[in-house]
Amino acid sequence: MRLRQGIFLVHLTTGCAAAAVIFFLAATGFLLAWQKPIVAWQEREYRATVPQMGPAMPLDKITAIATATEEERPTAIVIDAGESDPVEVDFEHDRRLFLNRRSGAVLGRGAVRTRAFFTVVTGLHRWFGMAPEHHASAKLVKGAFTLALLLMIATGLWLWMPRAWSGPRIRAGALLRFGLSGRARDWNRHSVAGLWAAVPLTVIALTGAILAYGWMTRLVYVATASPLPTPVRATQTLARHPRLAASINPGISLQQVFEQTGLQSSGWHEIRVAIPRSADRTIEASVDFGNGGRPNQQVRIAYDRVSGAVVTLTTFSSFSPGQQIRSFMKYIHTGEAGGFVGETIAGLAALVCCILIWTGMAMALRRLQGQRIASRRAAKVSGTGMETASGVPAD
Repeated sequence: MRLRQGIFLVHLTTGCAAAAVIFFLAATGFLLAWQKPIVAWQEREYRATVPQMGPAMPLDKITAIATATEEERPTAIVIDAGESDPVEVDFEHDRRLFLNRRSGAVLGRGAVRTRAFFTVVTGLHRWFGMAPEHHASAKLVKGAFTLALLLMIATGLWLWMPRAWSGPRIRAGALLRFGLSGRARDWNRHSVAGLWAAVPLTVIALTGAILAYGWMTRLVYVATASPLPTPVRATQTLARHPRLAASINPGISLQQVFEQTGLQSSGWHEIRVAIPRSADRTIEASVDFGNGGRPNQQVRIAYDRVSGAVVTLTTFSSFSPGQQIRSFMKYIHTGEAGGFVGETIAGLAALVCCILIWTGMAMALRRLQGQRIASRRAAKVSGTGMETASGVPAD
């Protein structure tokens, strides 16, 4: 068997075996590609058309209003740099409340249905909609299919290369040709889509495999000569901060944390302050200087809840090379690292992957149908030969 025939059989067999799942992952990935801009567009009504004047309400009062409205303890408060942007107060189970930054008026709960839709699609894309106790197994299965996609891309590029390089042959596999039908049309679309989407699909599949498998993550650390991260162990709940327990003063306020963080973070785009529980010794704030999709533009600060002193300051530069690369994997996989352009490329690559699966399966079915027709013709010819030789019709 020649090398090209062997590679073709690997490509065909892998594609037929993994087609349904890869199509499912690509379709859900396509739906998730523009999640952030779609949600932001639907929640645009909460942003004032003209920046409001006057002092902003302290965050502690805004949090108290949100707590009274939802009758539940919030988990975080998010402040955008825009003067006309609302304050977002987050609750458990991916719920939130938007309030006016200056009056404290409750504006609404956001695009609840749209967010719920994307939450369902995210669960389907990451874990096939399985329960949390099966998430680890689902990630392993998903990783296997992303590796299958990488194999299909590699073998597909090999098969794409013409045996004899020439302008007409290259154009036949690199440019769409209209007016074709049947297998010729499917082959042209499959070849063109596979060529132009090979690079982004490789990036998406490779990052997806790294996110799914711990051994691939370890390879990243080994390749960059970085120490492996220490596993985080579950710890018992710590006692209350000793100075908080001995003092009536509840510690530094959310407003103080926000102001102190803002003073240390010139040019910030968004500040998120986690609402501490009574047992927490620190209060954490995260700062984003970009669009939320680049870890190198994010900083985390932990303050002592009483003194307000900075306990830890975590920046991208404090990570090892392996940690830096690993922290980017999710955002490269989704395209968020490149902003709207990156999300668009990722979404279009997912759509092209669906086209590849569709045209590839169409050619496989045509091939199977052709083999059946050829087998029937061969059987008919064989039967006719037997009748001619013996003079007795074959059974």
